Amino acid sequence: MTQMNIRINTLCGVALVAVLLGMIGTSLAQGETSQVRRLGPTPDGLVMLEPSAIRGVKWKSDNVENKGGDVSATLDFEFGGLDPVKVVKALEEAGVTSVIIRLHGPDRLYNFKKLSKEQRAEQQTFGEERLVNLIKVIKENSNLSVYLWQRQWLERYDRYKTEGQLKKFYDEWIRVIERAQREGVDDRIHGLALIETRCTSIKAVCDTALMFAENINKRTDGWLKNRSLFVPGAGFGMFFNNAQDNGETFFQEMDQQVGTFAFIYKSFYTGAGDPLQDKGAKFKELRANGPESAYKKLLDETYGVVDLHQYIEQYKGKYPHLANVIYFGDEGDGVANTLRFGGGYRVIHEILVKKYGWTGYFFNLAIANRDAAEHRQDKSLLTADTETGEAYPNPDAHYLWSKYADPNYSFTDEDLNWLTGVLPIESLEGTVVDDTDATFVGNLWKQGNHSGPNVGGGYHTFSPKKGAVGTATYEAKLPKPGKYEVRARYRRAPILSKHVKIEVEHKGGTTTKVIDQTYKVDERKGPTFASLGVFEFGKTAVVRYTSEGAGGPILVDAIQWVPVD
Repeated sequence: MTQMNIRINTLCGVALVAVLLGMIGTSLAQGETSQVRRLGPTPDGLVMLEPSAIRGVKWKSDNVENKGGDVSATLDFEFGGLDPVKVVKALEEAGVTSVIIRLHGPDRLYNFKKLSKEQRAEQQTFGEERLVNLIKVIKENSNLSVYLWQRQWLERYDRYKTEGQLKKFYDEWIRVIERAQREGVDDRIHGLALIETRCTSIKAVCDTALMFAENINKRTDGWLKNRSLFVPGAGFGMFFNNAQDNGETFFQEMDQQVGTFAFIYKSFYTGAGDPLQDKGAKFKELRANGPESAYKKLLDETYGVVDLHQYIEQYKGKYPHLANVIYFGDEGDGVANTLRFGGGYRVIHEILVKKYGWTGYFFNLAIANRDAAEHRQDKSLLTADTETGEAYPNPDAHYLWSKYADPNYSFTDEDLNWLTGVLPIESLEGTVVDDTDATFVGNLWKQGNHSGPNVGGGYHTFSPKKGAVGTATYEAKLPKPGKYEVRARYRRAPILSKHVKIEVEHKGGTTTKVIDQTYKVDERKGPTFASLGVFEFGKTAVVRYTSEGAGGPILVDAIQWVPVD
């Protein structure tokens, strides 16, 4: 088996983002061109993925030196203590069928300006080698397909406005394709995608897609003609007004260039240089505050999703392999906003899946470890255990991910509360002390509210480093002396410790309990209250968490004392 070529102290020139695609589907859409389209000149058994069959989450990749070893932000598996083969197999076990890898040059290095021309070229070559080595691992150990993507910001920094700039852009794609061909793994690359073109209209989007496909095919002897191409809407991908104006001509011309095609719907707005930023203020307001009905109407009508639907429906019968839509959610938009109703799974699901039947998607992050930023931990499909090299499903992200493509499913408030939500203290029986009223010792405690539902809306975490120890002490005034069951309310997660010590001070002395704060993917039955036992108390009671011996992060939320008759 080919191992990934990983360097710890040198970042690749091609950073990688992996997007995980779900069920492969049974066949291409039925229609005049419903025949099986095969990939490339070699494999007899490989069949193109029809875009509506794509199910996915995204693997965020970035500078490992700048991120301090956060494996949610890199594919440096060895740096993070991960076995790439185990990760690939975990993807398949979670229902994933493909990986999309992001290309970008060494300018993404935080020290790029300090590098010489030779060093930059070395980084570029190293990045390309690592990418192809990853494809080898995938090919030798799984049935996963591979896609490649890159941004092409046409309206920012004057990029790609000259022939020389465009040649450099295409060079990055061609070098990887040619290296994959030399290594005999290009049969696993099923397509390419442009993201965030910043075009000012859907007409410009279609022109860009054709220009890209033509250029790739000219320089690769038609390599893309049997593969997929995906391109987002105008701006950052969410504007499709007047899509019908492109007519049949676009599909006729695209049919000569690719095997399958899909428009990417990307619910993302930014005012920083967005050519359509004047349309974003209302989106920003409704996304944050609602009402939900107005937010859906804005995306559907004002931003042209209904126009796109009419365009797709008009030509779907004749061009089923080209008239398609895929949802692409970023860490900062289609995923982050799922934490609130306005930009959540429910809004996007009700428009794209339930209303229009567009079931293909790319969203969520792929994998996070214990050192990852909290928002990445909560929104990653897989969790990495860097002590064992294993990777396994993150329960709540996996649950929502697995439901999205079902047009008969309706996301409830309870579903969304599993990513974030408030469990009111007054709804709980007995005496409850929340983490906001606890006393913390140790400077590594962090407050958070990403995972939910949480008592009072938040929690605290402690990640031990270099032997540091933290404690969280809860003191309660009980209504009367007597026997009480003591319960620890915490949000279980795979990244947390299996050995969390909790000390209960009672009339008989101090009892230490050890709880496991991890859980399996199917354990989604409600808030966790771990019973610490029944004890005799006076009018006051103390419970204390300690990170000593935990070996990993601990999470504290509320402590509950329930009277026992």
